[in-house]
Amino acid sequence: MKPIISVEGLGVGYDNKEILSDLSFNINKGELICLMGGNGCGKTTLLKTLSGLQDKICGSIQIESKDISEFNEIELAKKVSIVLTDRLEVEHLSVFDIVKLGRFAHTNFWGSLSDDDLAIVNESLSLLGIEKLQNKMFDELSDGQKQKVLICRALAQDTPILFLDEPTTFLDIPHKMEVIKLLKKIALEKEIAVFFSSHDWELILEMC
Repeated sequence: MKPIISVEGLGVGYDNKEILSDLSFNINKGELICLMGGNGCGKTTLLKTLSGLQDKICGSIQIESKDISEFNEIELAKKVSIVLTDRLEVEHLSVFDIVKLGRFAHTNFWGSLSDDDLAIVNESLSLLGIEKLQNKMFDELSDGQKQKVLICRALAQDTPILFLDEPTTFLDIPHKMEVIKLLKKIALEKEIAVFFSSHDWELILEMC
């Protein structure tokens, strides 16, 4: 089986200053991989580079045997989804509104959702077990619920690769454990590559 992501001699950083260098690894579909490390060690920079949000300094990143530089924005959005640590502060948008934004790369010029799009949104809500929240306002949710919604939005993007930067940040221990279990479930049931970062050493060693 060919890896869905293949990285060779990768260097990442800012302003041509390398934070991480000479990275080589493969990621396969159906795998749940955790990138562990302390704050400020370059985890976010690596995830942004792998997802195409930031230019690499050197080396190569291939997605399904095609260099990442050969994808345009829409093509890449159909291959990779990412959940960052930034808190999403929005008003007057329901959970369903947030999740359906994940379909942006698949809709027409007017952003209209087809029956297939709606089916994928509903499937994502079901997989994360948040169907009952779909009509609630996003800004009224708890931190744990908001994190589920953001993962659900990324899942609705329907990509074979899902990146998450510190998805358990801001959560208490029970919700941290619940999120990791959900990521395992997503990787197995959807057969996608799930790659996330964390500095919660004890939790990750126990659950992954």
